[in-house]
Amino acid sequence: MAIEKITEKWLDLGNVTEYVYSFEDKIIPPDKINNRTILWLKLDGQVYAFKRRLEERFLINELLGVKVSEYFGIDTVHHDLATCVLYGKKTYGLLSPMARKENACYTYFWKELTEKTKIRPPYNMIKILSKTDEVFKKEPICKEIRSLIVRDFFTNEYDRVTSEILIEKEQSIHLGYLSDYELEFSFPFETYTWDTTNILTLDYENISFIEQDEELINKFHLALKCNLIHLLEELEEEKKLRISDEKKENIKKFSRSIKKHIDARLMV
Repeated sequence: MAIEKITEKWLDLGNVTEYVYSFEDKIIPPDKINNRTILWLKLDGQVYAFKRRLEERFLINELLGVKVSEYFGIDTVHHDLATCVLYGKKTYGLLSPMARKENACYTYFWKELTEKTKIRPPYNMIKILSKTDEVFKKEPICKEIRSLIVRDFFTNEYDRVTSEILIEKEQSIHLGYLSDYELEFSFPFETYTWDTTNILTLDYENISFIEQDEELINKFHLALKCNLIHLLEELEEEKKLRISDEKKENIKKFSRSIKKHIDARLMV
């Protein structure tokens, strides 16, 4: 399906060439500021990211990924379908207001974890969660990092990089807002990784750990109850989307398969 036909509800930003916003930031890597995919804009005093998307599957994955993060109680960016003219060329994509809270301080989860512990490679879920519990004790991030790992495993996220995993510090310590869901909901199932570091496979060692971790078991229960088709239908209504039958069928097959994969390995 041609990208412009996905919906009639595009937010038309008009010509944004003069509103392109360049800046330096401690959290957003330089290669994610005004590159071939992400365009930063300052409109009416508000900073936005405009993520250019030319394929239905990437656009739908991003929107559905937000829905899944919300389902798992994970803070996330939010998107509007938008179109704009940049340097004389019309383009389509997703517009997202800067997701940070004004009074919060943000840093990289992985940087803080490695600086405060003696965690060493090879890394895996067991080491990471054990060290998280040690460093942050009973802060909310201890439960939220488990939500992230199960959420990304459930969606078969295979492009998660550590610069996308943030800590939010205010009165308590939380997992920061999540973004980037385009490479999800597809086969074959991959080992869940951060950058190139293996985090989770449902092998014997991890299964034994999960079955003794009440919070992880609860998150896998939540995953098995997640109705991706219902979330997709919500998106259709909210965004007035025309999702192709092929995409819907792919999501149905994926949902059945990942749940079967989890159910066959975990006693949940």
